[in-house]
Amino acid sequence: MKVGLIAPKAMATYASLGDYFFITPSNVTEYYKDQAKFKMLDNGAYETGNPLDTTSILGLADYLQVNEIVLPDVIGNYGRTVQLIEEFLLTTPKRKLKYAAVPQGSTPSEWIGCYRYLATMKDIDVLCIPVWLQKKFQCRAAIVRYLIKRGYWSTKEHHLIGLDSVAELLLYGEEIRSVDTSLPFTEALRGYHELFDPECRLTRVSFDFAPDPLSVYYSRLKANIHVLLEAAHSVG
Repeated sequence: MKVGLIAPKAMATYASLGDYFFITPSNVTEYYKDQAKFKMLDNGAYETGNPLDTTSILGLADYLQVNEIVLPDVIGNYGRTVQLIEEFLLTTPKRKLKYAAVPQGSTPSEWIGCYRYLATMKDIDVLCIPVWLQKKFQCRAAIVRYLIKRGYWSTKEHHLIGLDSVAELLLYGEEIRSVDTSLPFTEALRGYHELFDPECRLTRVSFDFAPDPLSVYYSRLKANIHVLLEAAHSVG
């Protein structure tokens, strides 16, 4: 499994320690523009509650020269998410970009319904499984196993949106292409022993966070990133 690190703006170079770049509208810096690694651009819904409009996300995609964008979604809202995605696909000429979609719903069963519907759309390349399924219901891995067992698992690529515990990664295999997370940066504020804590509920480190250059934070951060990558790479 490949890892995209969500870094504070002043620490963007540390994102290069991941396998690819996962960029949100809130942590954009010029650093990402000329980087050769694969770049995935989020729509910003998790940070602001609303996704970027089509013009804004495509403009940002062009500026950063990204490879993949996350189509608009509304957290917890099946109908509105499908509506926004369909509008985007109908009104936007296909570009040389991969399109990732995040199924939504207010319950796990509703989310599954949205997943199955979006899986039928040929212009969608990647299906994303959001972290709220784990935060709220502790069932993200169980849903993946259910979809596979019932034959509903799509042949499209799959991405985990967000991660609260490295331990969760050990529940998956090669069926998951990638994951994005700010976990190493957040946990370095208090040490690195909590990366596997499934009950961890620290608030994500601010995108404006800039630690003292001589701080022990950096050694903790590097250790956290090493642990995360080792776990992710061990499952596929």
